[in-house]
Amino acid sequence: MNGIGWPGGRAAARMPAMASTHRAPEEVAPAGRVAGLTVGACLLVSAVAFLVASWDELTCTPPGATCDDVAGTGGAVSLAALAVMAAGGAIIVLTARRPVLASGSSAWTWGLGTIFAIGVGLLALRLPGHSCPDGVHLTPIFNTCVDGARRFDATSWVWPKRALFVAGLAIGFTVMRSPRRVWLTAPIAAVAWFAGTGWLLYDTMITGFPR
Repeated sequence: MNGIGWPGGRAAARMPAMASTHRAPEEVAPAGRVAGLTVGACLLVSAVAFLVASWDELTCTPPGATCDDVAGTGGAVSLAALAVMAAGGAIIVLTARRPVLASGSSAWTWGLGTIFAIGVGLLALRLPGHSCPDGVHLTPIFNTCVDGARRFDATSWVWPKRALFVAGLAIGFTVMRSPRRVWLTAPIAAVAWFAGTGWLLYDTMITGFPR
């Protein structure tokens, strides 16, 4: 074996091994594709909404007591929104690039269950824990209704809130992650996600943080 042919032979021997390291994207089932695109879109849209809503707090000028109180929170929300936006965009691109095959992966249905559970959980957290009749003042510290000189216990919604939270978790990680029902569960998960995150966005960024 001569000295000229040997290096070329080694390079040729290495080429198949190097080529084998570039794996084709893993196949995704139709249900997995729908679930992945839904999850990515939900994350992307919500992140853009939070980023836009936090702009006023982030750029509040001139500096004052009110602006200083919310500028830090606005910055944190903006950074978190950018990270979620990048994650949502990456999920959409990577899912769209994967070849669709009936026997492919449907693991993204777990993502549907997760965004459904988070959306319902946020709804449960935003619901009031106690309430009073119309026109009656609620003292949040003591959970007491005050109507002039009359005081009485407020109606408690703590257990319904907890039941809703638990139901969201149970449904999210059982029914919602079924690949067979993805054409039904995907829009339901998206509605739950946008309802929860939308209410959170309205109560915090749009109506303003407590000053």
